[in-house]
Order: sequence, then C-alpha cells, then structure tokens
Amino acid sequence: MIENEQVAQDASQKQYVLDVLYFHGVELSQQGRVAEALSFYSHALESAADEPALAYLLGRQAQAFNSLGCLDEALECAQRALRLDPSQITAQCPVAYVLLLKGRFEECIEFCDHALAYHPERAELLHNRTAALGGLRRIEEALATSNRILCVNPNDVRALRNSAVMLDRLGRYAESVDYYRRAASLDSSEPWLLGLLLNAQLRLFDWNGLDSLVSHIEHALLEGKPVVEPFLFLPVCHDPQQQLDAARIYAAEIGLTARDRQDFQPTGELRDRIRVGYFSSDFRTHPVMDLLAEVFELHDRARFEIHAFSSLDDPHDPAQERARAAFDHFHNVEKMLPGDVVALARRVNLDIAVDLNGHTQGAQPVALATRLAPVQIAYLGYPGSSGADFIDYIIADPVVIPPETRRFYSEKSLCLPGSFQPNDRKRQRAGLPKARADYGLPEHGFVFCCFNAPGKLQPALFDRWIRILKAVDDSVLWVYCSSEDSARDNLRREAMIRGLDPVRIIFAERLPLQQHLARHRCADLFLDTFPFNAGATASYALWCGLPVLTVSGHAFASRYGASLLTAVGLPELISPNLDAYEAMAIELGRSPHNLDVFKRKLDVAREQSVLFDTPRYVRNLETAYETVWQRYCDGLSPDHIEIEAEQIF
Repeated sequence: MIENEQVAQDASQKQYVLDVLYFHGVELSQQGRVAEALSFYSHALESAADEPALAYLLGRQAQAFNSLGCLDEALECAQRALRLDPSQITAQCPVAYVLLLKGRFEECIEFCDHALAYHPERAELLHNRTAALGGLRRIEEALATSNRILCVNPNDVRALRNSAVMLDRLGRYAESVDYYRRAASLDSSEPWLLGLLLNAQLRLFDWNGLDSLVSHIEHALLEGKPVVEPFLFLPVCHDPQQQLDAARIYAAEIGLTARDRQDFQPTGELRDRIRVGYFSSDFRTHPVMDLLAEVFELHDRARFEIHAFSSLDDPHDPAQERARAAFDHFHNVEKMLPGDVVALARRVNLDIAVDLNGHTQGAQPVALATRLAPVQIAYLGYPGSSGADFIDYIIADPVVIPPETRRFYSEKSLCLPGSFQPNDRKRQRAGLPKARADYGLPEHGFVFCCFNAPGKLQPALFDRWIRILKAVDDSVLWVYCSSEDSARDNLRREAMIRGLDPVRIIFAERLPLQQHLARHRCADLFLDTFPFNAGATASYALWCGLPVLTVSGHAFASRYGASLLTAVGLPELISPNLDAYEAMAIELGRSPHNLDVFKRKLDVAREQSVLFDTPRYVRNLETAYETVWQRYCDGLSPDHIEIEAEQIF
C-alpha cells in the first residue's frame, strides 16, 4: 500500500515538473524568447512518459524551431511526433508550414488533406493549403479553401485577406476591396493589410475614405510598423523620407529570414570578363523587358559574361525567347528556394548581381539579403530606394537623384549621364492608327490622355484634370482602364461630383504593344500622374511623337518624367508644381498649334537623343559596372559615383 502511494506520488511529482516545464516554455514562446523555450521543451520531453505527451511536446518543439527559421529541425521533430500520434495537431501544422516554405506545394496540399481528415476545420491547415494552391496558381481552389475558414469564422482576418488576394488575382477587384475592408475593420494592424487595401482602392478609382486610410498608414510608418509594401505606397507619397522609411521596414522584415548571410572578401584580382547576373521575374512580355532587351544584346562579350536568373518561366513568350537568345546563360529559377538561387549564383561565381525587381511582384529579396554576389545593384524595376543594407548601389541619373536627395536612399547612387532608363531601338514603330471613332473618341476637339495604370491616379490630381477639361472647350480625357466596370463607374461618378459630364472621359482598353503605340497618334497631349510618374509608358508616348507634360517632385518616382524629358530635349514640359502643370495643360489645350514644335523635336529625338541611343547607353552602363567592380577589388566601400559622358568618347 505504501509502495503504491509512493508510485502515485512520484508520478504526480513527475507530472508537476512536466507541467511546470511545459507552461514555462509556452510563456517564453509567447514572449518571443523562443530559443529559451526550446530548452524547457527539451527538459519536459525527458519527463514525459506516454506517447501522446511525447508527441504533443515534440510538436511544440517543432513550432519553436519553425519560429527560429530552423525548418529542417522543425520537420524532423514534427515527423517524430506524428510517428507516435498521426493526429497530433501541434505537429501537423509545422509540417504543413515547412513544406509550404520549402516550395513543396503539391506535398503540402496532400499533407494538409491528410491532416484535415483528423481536424476538418483547422484554420492553420487551411491557411497553408490556400497558400500552396496559390503558389501553384490554382487560384479558384485557393479561394474556395480560404472561404472554408470564413464559413466557420467570418471574422478570421487572415482568411479575409487571403480571399481578397485570390479575388484580386481572378480580376474580381470590387469583391477584393470588400474583403480587404472587412479585414481592416477587424484588425488594421495585420501586417501589410492596409497597403493592400490602398492598392485595391486606387486601382478601382475607389476613393472612399482614402485620406483617412493614407493618414493611418503614415502614422503606422512613424511607429515602425509593417503596414504597406513600398511599391504600393508610391502613388500617394510625395515625401522621399517616408518612402525610405517604408522600404526600410519592409527590408528589415525580409532580412529577418536571411539567416545564412555570407559576405564576400575582395580578392584584389580582376578577371578578363566581369560576370554580371540580372535577376528578374520580367524576362517576358513586360515593360521592363521592353526597355532592356537591346541592352542585353549589346553587352560587350569580350568584357562581360552575362547571366539571367528568371523567376518566371514562360519559354513560349516571344519576349522571353528573345531574352534567352540574348544572354550567355539563362537560368530558370522559378521553382527554386532562395537558398538554391544563392547556391547557383555562387556556383557560377557572379561578380555583380543586378536586381531588376526591387519591391515588385516576383522579387527575390531573401536571396539578395543572403548575398548573391560581392556587388549588388538595384536597377530599373522599382523607382525608389530598397531601404536594404544588402543593396550597394542604385542606378540613377542626375535628375532622378540629384546630390541633395541622396540622403533618402540606403544605396549609393550610381549616376549615368543622360537618363538612367534604357530603351530598345528595335521596338516596333507606331503604325497607322484607326479612326478616332474606333477608339470611342470624338472626331474633333483636343484629346488629353494618360495611359498610366489606374492605381497611379489620386483625387488631388483628378481635381486638376477636371479643371483642365472645363477650361478647354470640346476636350476629352482618354485614360487607360482595363478592369471591371466598377472602376469606370467610379471615375464617372467622381467626374459628376466635380461638375463634369462623364461622357468626356473615354476609357482605353489593353491592347498589344504595336496597336497601343499606334493609338498614341490620336491623342494631343499626355498628362503625367503625380507623385508617381509614368516610366515605360512615358517612353512609349515620346517614342510615338506624343508630348508628355509632367510634374517634378522630390522623390525618384516623381522625377521619372523629368528625367525622360530632359534626356529627350524637352525640359520645357517639366512643371515645377501642380499649378504650373494645370496652367500649361490649359494653354496647350487652347492653342494646340503650340504643340507642333514639341512634336518636331520628338521626331528628331527618336534618332538623335540620348534617351533612344542604346549603344551609347550600354557603354555608359558597362563603364559603371567596371567602376564599381574595380572599387570592390581595391577593397573600397561603395560610394556615390557619377559616370561622365566624356569617359566614353
């Protein structure tokens, strides 16, 4: 009897120790002290006697390893747990998460389906299944999976956000805005959510509550919160310091996942050929490829070995076919994990990594944060600072980043003469347009146009456009909008609110590039957006002989138009502020013959300006690469560099 009591007492004491160790571990995990929690879980495992308890604790250990980014250790612990108890949810969720992070999407979906047989409505499993389906571009299935969570819990913020993203990808934009709004009303602190809502509203010309939303985002940025992805902030942000703050917060979040950073040591030796790797998801029919295609083709192969690292594989796309032919080596890295991309870049022994995505869709920030090459450069795809300590230089020109604004960039400025933007002389010339009526335009009257993405327009600028139209009799505004009818209805309603007959707003559909270039001839003046100027869109207009009127601000994105107009020899179309922009648009609309001198200049510029002189541009770019590589080999830190045109001639 006494012996039985002792056994019970020992068991009770052991259970007490187990409970103390476990609950202390949980408490430490909740405080973010995950490494310390692991120690307590390990001690608890030593006290666990039965298989269910062991399985549960191993699952907890797996969750902690996941939090630390130790995916292999997490997977090992979780699989040990599931061998003891196949239904153990603390282990099932880490397995699904690891498979997702490793890009093993098919396995993740299969595992989630197996686990859901035990726990049919477990939200965490459904979240991972949603993400895996999204990774495979099975968007309808992903949406259905996310909505399964909402059927059980309509207030699950993560599910609302995920459903909104999937609706977005399906082109159901108005529905996506509703989901984002519902999520934000429940928890506006959900990372990046308000930025996604902002982007969704702007794309639909849905300006309801926009001022309050922007104000909320700005306050969150001041507090260092992950509230808006940098690219989505550009259409509403005039302040380069705010843009830098947003980029730094985003880069810091990315940097937390780059745990195996390995810096390079200068060798002091120059190779016969510098190895340059271009990293992008846009080696396809895309404005970035349209601008850069001839640059890749013209690189001097006696001095440079050129690699492409493509994170979007589309071998039947004509632009990608051209890219594959242009590079010495074309690497398809679409299905690679960041670590594998890094390993490949180091295996080919890159000297310079050139990031063409920046903070845009399809980027490889984790790979870049780990370090792909000794010198890393941001170029073209994102008009602003990366905010990252792993990007050494940003390619610019004296207009987009004048010396007095360099403090707003985490990178050192690598300034090219002329314009930082390349162009492709092989681009199709604008053919003959259809009649105005075929585009829905009136036969007579002045046509103001803007073919920028709808998301670049905000109410303050639209106010100006309305005043311009009212001041120029019989004028119309021709704007690009290929989304659903709700966007068009919204803009028409905004016009009516401002006292303009909405019939004077004409919407342009998406067209193949050659047809798009041709229709430029039916417009009289391109009105640029502010504070996020046109980029490739402005180059298309200038290439077609259509004058572009821009406003120059203080940030890269709001000086883009000024850079292009300076390079093409039309600085008189750069307005210092919105008042001057409005006045000049009205003057040109009332006296359209004054545009003739600009159009004649553009006819000459296509053949003679630095903006469209691709061979000269490539020589400047290559000098920039040689300069930064020599500096690295000399053991010098990155610094601001200006490439002078006379070095080339």
